[in-house]
Amino acid sequence: MTIFTDATSLIPTHRRRSLVHMGMIGLCATFLAACEPASSTGPESGFEGDADSTPNENTDGSNAERILSNDSVEVLSSADLGGCELANIGGINVAAIGSNEELELVTWNVRNFPQSGPNSEQVVLSILNDMDADVIALQEVTSLSAFERLVACKPGYTGIISNHEYQSGNLPSIKPAFLIRDDRVRLSAATLIFESTYDFPRPVLKASGTLLRDEAELAALQLFNLHLKAGTGSEDRERREDAIFALTRHLDALTLENPNSVNIAMGDYNEEYDESDDNSAFTPMLTNHDVLEPSGNAYSLVISRNLVDHIVVSSSFAAIASLNRVSHLPLDENDSIFNYVDAASDHVPVVAVYDL
Repeated sequence: MTIFTDATSLIPTHRRRSLVHMGMIGLCATFLAACEPASSTGPESGFEGDADSTPNENTDGSNAERILSNDSVEVLSSADLGGCELANIGGINVAAIGSNEELELVTWNVRNFPQSGPNSEQVVLSILNDMDADVIALQEVTSLSAFERLVACKPGYTGIISNHEYQSGNLPSIKPAFLIRDDRVRLSAATLIFESTYDFPRPVLKASGTLLRDEAELAALQLFNLHLKAGTGSEDRERREDAIFALTRHLDALTLENPNSVNIAMGDYNEEYDESDDNSAFTPMLTNHDVLEPSGNAYSLVISRNLVDHIVVSSSFAAIASLNRVSHLPLDENDSIFNYVDAASDHVPVVAVYDL
């Protein structure tokens, strides 16, 4: 039974600003669990302007044939892009991170892809090919044509990239993008959420579908690719806290709607996670989701050695899949990749592998 009361006494002080900002104080006494959706038209529809990509009538083809590009996202497949123009860089040696019986998740900020260093596109492609992951969330893709060249060299994958444009001085828009293996995820929709929202400097890329194992359906799946506000100032951190809280409401609403569905939110949170801190920005997420953290001295940001890139997964996923390992890939220390930071990124990938 839910008891409706003034919720402010149940919420950490740093979270109350979020609720005032969203006009939500007093709605329910269980904000750190799941609040009711904003309207009956779908989870959080009152905040997001959520407009899914239009499904294609062809439901038997590839993911890119099943869902269509729209104003929010571009949906791409190698079959439609005229063949691969890039070659693997000889000598790069990155171990595969999984197998056909596993689900491999990767989040990787590829820093203004493509970089200006020599062979940047080929270096990134070679690393992606060697990792051989099922779901790859990239951040900071600046060039649609460069992303198209990547997708053209990834047969059996669907590429999805945000169409959102914004002005940041003379710098190009940096965008989230997915590479998703067709025989692991059957996609049904793709869209952007949290557009034109102050706490999100870039909208979150969302892809919906069904998780597969040997063509059998395992679970409904919602994938999220995010890149939150950078910076060390108090306002920067407040924006990240508010963004994580808003995303949590969306994820929890999806869980209420379908408790058997799986949410996976990957990306550059620009925020470290400390599981011993009960007042962290991630605390609201922990009611229904787990932050998957590598053990030891893991990092994702090369220069500072901080871990700011994370993978968050529904706690209920443990009922159908077993977490095998979580790790960072220290590619900056890989002798086979010459000048990694200039050629590829100032971040290294963070990886989670599940046994299915």
